[in-house]
Amino acid sequence: MRNERSGGSARSGGSARCLHTLLLATLFLTLPVTAQTLRPKVRSVVPTGGQHGTSVECVIAGVNIGYGTALLFENPGITVATLKPETPAAGAKNPESKLTATLALAPGLPPGRYAFRVATPLGSSEPGYVVVGQWPELAEKEPNNTLQTAQALTGPVTVNAKSDGGEDVDVYKVTLTAGEPFVAEAQAGASLGAAATMEPVLVLRNAEGHDVASASALARPDARLIFTPRKSGEYFLMVHDLRYQGSADHHYRLSIGKLPTITSTFPLGGQAGSAAHLALTGVNLPSSEATLVLPSELPFDPMPFAQGLRLDVSPFPDTVEAEPNESVKLSQLIALPVTVNGQLTSPSPTRPDVDCFRFAATKGQVILLEVFAARLGSRLDGVLTVLNKDGGELASNDDARGKDPFLAFTAPDNGEFTIRIADLNGRSGPEFSYRLRVAPATPEFALTVAPDCLSIAPGDRIPVIVSATRQYGLDSEIVLSFTGLPPGVQLVGTPQIPRGQSEVTLFLTADASAAPSPTVPLRVTGSAQNLTRRARALQEEYVKEGDVLKRTTRPVPMPLASVTGPADVTVALASERVELKAGQTVELIVKLTRKPGFEAKVPLILTGLPTGVTVTNPEVPEKQSEHKLIFKAEANAAIGEVRLTLIARSVVDELRFTPHAAPLLTLNVSK
Repeated sequence: MRNERSGGSARSGGSARCLHTLLLATLFLTLPVTAQTLRPKVRSVVPTGGQHGTSVECVIAGVNIGYGTALLFENPGITVATLKPETPAAGAKNPESKLTATLALAPGLPPGRYAFRVATPLGSSEPGYVVVGQWPELAEKEPNNTLQTAQALTGPVTVNAKSDGGEDVDVYKVTLTAGEPFVAEAQAGASLGAAATMEPVLVLRNAEGHDVASASALARPDARLIFTPRKSGEYFLMVHDLRYQGSADHHYRLSIGKLPTITSTFPLGGQAGSAAHLALTGVNLPSSEATLVLPSELPFDPMPFAQGLRLDVSPFPDTVEAEPNESVKLSQLIALPVTVNGQLTSPSPTRPDVDCFRFAATKGQVILLEVFAARLGSRLDGVLTVLNKDGGELASNDDARGKDPFLAFTAPDNGEFTIRIADLNGRSGPEFSYRLRVAPATPEFALTVAPDCLSIAPGDRIPVIVSATRQYGLDSEIVLSFTGLPPGVQLVGTPQIPRGQSEVTLFLTADASAAPSPTVPLRVTGSAQNLTRRARALQEEYVKEGDVLKRTTRPVPMPLASVTGPADVTVALASERVELKAGQTVELIVKLTRKPGFEAKVPLILTGLPTGVTVTNPEVPEKQSEHKLIFKAEANAAIGEVRLTLIARSVVDELRFTPHAAPLLTLNVSK
């Protein structure tokens, strides 16, 4: 990850930190002081990307984006030559603004989508994305909505375009040569990280007015058309949204020409840290082979490879399917743990192919079986079945991970069992590859951390939730580690998830004198039973279902930490201990320090209350800085000492707010 500033390349060391601090301090003078702070959010990037080895000027727009002091990219091959901020209009409630950035895209940078964040004195933005391509780029030229006004293209080229409104159809004129495969691919929606999700449809029409080929986003996230003409001449390529919708945010990238296009690869991955030797299938390919070194650390998701294909990176050794293996009798013996690279290739025109693998297990042993195929770009809709030695079905699964199956199989006896893999619809061919992971279940866990960006103001305290998914007998405590916290920021609380629990709430606090800091990468890890796992960052969002406010999360790249400008509000307690007798009430004074101009009411959330204890008056009125909370213990209240967490929320609206934590409160209930 690289932190780039306006006016030149990245710097390192103390001078860079001083420069960044100076930029932040200057911007603090222009920050809004009359409303609640909105987290910066990237709404659009125009154009959506550029060709590697060139520079591209992009306009990044969104909420509070104009306060940006730096762009942080997940790949060091993207650097910032210039950065020109345009701050929001004074007093705007939802301040839309923009940055204009000139990005240098390194030669040879692999094509794909790259995440970035905008660093601002208000904290880091939600992720934005820039797409890197390999062909020369140009902009769509309107009007181009008829055959007569079609925009002429000569490939290879990538067009940055958009569906402007309902029923918009963009038309491009291309000249094709008989016998030469022509490729057109439209990337849109999630492939661009776009706010609006366009589902592209491609239709190729000849000069006589007949449609000769088409493709849509129904079969894949993007639309790709491959057509080999019998006749040379002019053709017209039409692009529209599947539902004929459009807006200023319905962007797409259209690449056309005699493009090298990989339609399948074998194998679909390899063991972590190894070199994967791939056999490629497609059109216009300069080579039918490729070698790729896989990362030594297991990624959270399959690794992007090329044109919608992804690679599985496994912790287990690889082996390759050996034909014939289409029955229990002919099943291939495998030793566990292992990942099998296979492909369904029909043995005859009338009989669908199935692949069978045999393994040994002991009675009661749990064996995990998982197919990686559809999520990697394979056309396989897999069905996974476990058979006994006589071919009787013991377990079966379809569509556990999207279209990919998964089984946790418990062996009923000692002996050998057979795995059978088939396509749901009996299809086969070079595009029906898969990876089959088979391993005995062993203690395991996965971690997440929220929020995704730990932006903390001087004197503030923010909650951090670390959650664990425990699997297959892992019941020990999980010891946590935070790496990358800025100077002046401390972790409060015991950094571990206790045995038998699935999550812990910790707190970060920043010294009142902490200086604004550059935004830095954050790494959260957990260790238990000789395992160490990295936590995945979750972005928090809230939705309303009826009258209930629900917290939702989604995984995002690039967890970060920084010290920001002043918080809307910080919260303290007149006392950090409350003594309460059953049947009585007691008052506690909550003290707020408000940012100048922040006068809104502040809801208070108190968690951890014991049975029989209630709190009334949990909201600080507008403009008020001190407030009484009233604790009441019923006669049958639970006796004992507990630790409580009090959160004050600076609210933008019912779905957007920022939590600010008080020091932990000890409540002692006695008779």
